[in-house]
Order: sequence, then C-alpha cells, then structure tokens
Amino acid sequence: MKTREEIIDSMCMTWRHDYNLVVERHDHPFSAGMTVDERAFLFHQMAQIFDNDIAPYMQFKRERKPRRDKSLMSELGYSRVGYDAMRRGR
Repeated sequence: MKTREEIIDSMCMTWRHDYNLVVERHDHPFSAGMTVDERAFLFHQMAQIFDNDIAPYMQFKRERKPRRDKSLMSELGYSRVGYDAMRRGR
C-alpha cells in the first residue's frame, strides 16, 4: 500500500511529467524541469487536493470500517423493511 507522500508524488508526476527533473533556474525558455520552489508549490497544491477530496473517501489498512448506527438508519427509513414497504407503496 502506498503512503500519502507516494500518492501525492504520483499526482504531481501525472500533472507535470517533468516534476522529478530539478533545474536551478529557467535560463532557456524551452527547458524541462522544475525549480525547488515550483516543486514545493505543486506538492502543496496536490496535497490539498488529496487531503480534502481523496483521503476522506479512502479506507486505509489500519483504520477500522465505520459501524452503521442501526437506530439512526431505521429512524430515517433506511432499514430493509422500510425500503421494501416504500417500494410497494405501503
């Protein structure tokens, strides 16, 4: 299983294929690579996307699966009996 940093590095490589090419500065307008500051900025942006939009929906190995609150589910009508009754129009 990949770590958070490995996933974010993969996201950076997908977004910019020259992410791992480190350059000192952009002397030539057609040079490939990113400066250290550009790499840090891109990593920070991808980390925000990962933390806000991806990580909440991932199930990590060390985490337990969330238990469903059966009383809440039946109260809201999500129990199987209530669902079947709604389908039949009762």
